[in-house]
Amino acid sequence: MARRRKSREMAPEERLAGLTIVTVALVIAWFAWPRNVSALEVFTALGLTLFWWRTIKEFRAVHQIHETRDQLAALTPDQFEQWCANRLRALGYTVRHVGGQGDHGIDLFAEKDGELVVVQCK
Repeated sequence: MARRRKSREMAPEERLAGLTIVTVALVIAWFAWPRNVSALEVFTALGLTLFWWRTIKEFRAVHQIHETRDQLAALTPDQFEQWCANRLRALGYTVRHVGGQGDHGIDLFAEKDGELVVVQCK
């Protein structure tokens, strides 16, 4: 039985949802406890801004329909797997990510109308 990769990064959708929750909590805390701005708050805001920028860039890369081979080749392996999964979802498949040791090279399971498709992304 295939195991999930423990070192795998979160999917862009999961990262975006988590980042939204953290940002909303920080904004509420900011307005709930007015005080002088500290260096920690400035660095937190800068770090959050940088993380938002990186997450949105990753989200766009995975969801964009690339037109050339060079654009696809510029994706990281994880981004490419996410890109393939999104293309299959657009075709109506339910997609599940797999991977790790003993996965026999399988990256995605896609199912539609009772038919299971095994995908290896290269």
